[in-house]
Amino acid sequence: MTPQQIVALAVRLFAIWLAIQVLRMVPWFFQRSAFQASSHVWNAFVVALSAVIVLIMWLSPLVIAGKQQTSSSGQSRAPTSADTWLVVGCMLIGYGR
Repeated sequence: MTPQQIVALAVRLFAIWLAIQVLRMVPWFFQRSAFQASSHVWNAFVVALSAVIVLIMWLSPLVIAGKQQTSSSGQSRAPTSADTWLVVGCMLIGYGR
């Protein structure tokens, strides 16, 4: 995987996490605002803005990844093997030594 693809994967994973967090908070937003009519508009704006951010991150992760990479990193590195990614994944999950 290239560095851009790794960053794009991280952006998509963050978009999924953000969408789950926003969906968990929606009932709380509107339950809290039941006592204040003006906060309904603010809560709806926050939910809509979060949805737009999630959509942008989901639909264009390579654009975001390209902007995060520096132009000096144009040198191509050897691709990482699948075994290395398996070891890293297992270490992150907690199956490492």
